[in-house]
Amino acid sequence: MPRRFILGGWLHYRVFGQLGTGAPPIILLHHGFGHADGWERFPQALRQATGRTVLAYSRAGCGRSEPGRAVRGVDYLEREACDTLPALMASLGLERACLYGHSDGATIALIAAARRPCLVEAVIAEAPHVFAEPKTLEGVSAMTQRFETDPAFRRKLARGHNDPCGAFRSWSDVWLSPAFAHWSIASLLPAIFASLLLLQGDSDPFGSARHVKLAHDAAAGSVTTRLLPGCGHAPHRAEPRIPGWVSTLLRRRPGRTGKRWFDAVF
Repeated sequence: MPRRFILGGWLHYRVFGQLGTGAPPIILLHHGFGHADGWERFPQALRQATGRTVLAYSRAGCGRSEPGRAVRGVDYLEREACDTLPALMASLGLERACLYGHSDGATIALIAAARRPCLVEAVIAEAPHVFAEPKTLEGVSAMTQRFETDPAFRRKLARGHNDPCGAFRSWSDVWLSPAFAHWSIASLLPAIFASLLLLQGDSDPFGSARHVKLAHDAAAGSVTTRLLPGCGHAPHRAEPRIPGWVSTLLRRRPGRTGKRWFDAVF
């Protein structure tokens, strides 16, 4: 797996296609303790549907990436969006990209669209976190208990991470810290002019539709929101039409505005 030295540590990544040719690539941003290989066959499906090169990378301390120098704090999502992601793109010679984020990764994508708009062509935000919702904190607490009591879960994490405990704890410790209870990116949403596709399962144990509703209403650009019935926290694993929806988003004319909300899959 190729790697780049970014902000004090080696980040591992995978490329599906060839960087530097054609339209801007799609960059996949994983969930809080995910990694580049955790997307399984989804990158290939995206590439086939869109014709775009797809890049997935493991954030510091996740997968095969080194921990880096920075201690993860309450602002870790903002730092990833504003510092690490732009540095990685620059090192790879990428001027712009479409960002596809899941959970924490979706939040990073939204922040990048607001704070580093020149780098972002479009955003697909799957199960994003806009604020520290009690339901989310309950889900993190339950996942932490599972990590502490379920050896099979820890073995599964060990297959994808050099340091599974570090990858998990650096995520859960921040989310369950008292300082994180008041965290929010709601004030950034009106600064998003990139086209958005927001995806949310209505059976997500880590968050309600309030997050996509806030983003849908506040974003300044074109927004399509799909609330997926019977779907949990990882729509890309449950809904095979997502690559096609991404292709439709990327074919949309630049500058087109409007907002559409779907309460069911059509």
